[in-house]
Amino acid sequence: MVGTDVSVFVDAVRPFAEVALVQIGGEQQLPFIHWAEEKLLPALREL
Repeated sequence: MVGTDVSVFVDAVRPFAEVALVQIGGEQQLPFIHWAEEKLLPALREL
């Protein structure tokens, strides 16, 4: 899954009780961590 649309990620993981998020990509690691912290994780917590 690639992209920054949080709703796509939330909809994809909604059926699962446990989720592991892994991002590998050198210089993309820090931007991913910030995006996950600010956007993705809060949206997942609302599930």
